[in-house]
Amino acid sequence: MEQDRLLVLITGLRDQILDEIKKDYIRFGLTDITPAMGAVLCALKGDRPQSMKEIAKKIFRDQSSITPLVQKLVDLDLAVQERSSIDARESQVRLTTSGKNTRLKAIRAGRKMNARLYKGMSASDRKHLISLLAQLKK
Repeated sequence: MEQDRLLVLITGLRDQILDEIKKDYIRFGLTDITPAMGAVLCALKGDRPQSMKEIAKKIFRDQSSITPLVQKLVDLDLAVQERSSIDARESQVRLTTSGKNTRLKAIRAGRKMNARLYKGMSASDRKHLISLLAQLKK
């Protein structure tokens, strides 16, 4: 039955998307960045430091999975991690100048992927697809 193939379809799409994003990252010179790291970079917009909790929420990940990604970005001098001035138990992250430039390339790769995914879809189809996927996320 077609309805039994949901997991296979989603897993296959995820793998294809990640492979294509990795290829685009390489084309844009982002050889040290993974798609997960790119998602963190994209979540860090502006100059305001953001908490790990904020970042995790924006990219639909568990907070514990954000820590190693942020550490890799810090090691690459793309981000700075600091203790919050409000709550010393909380860590905040902000982009460096290099991180901001890298973020723009990651955004470009993401937009390219969105264009591929949405190709041939009407605005109504796009809206409906996002609504259905959001239901799965709940």
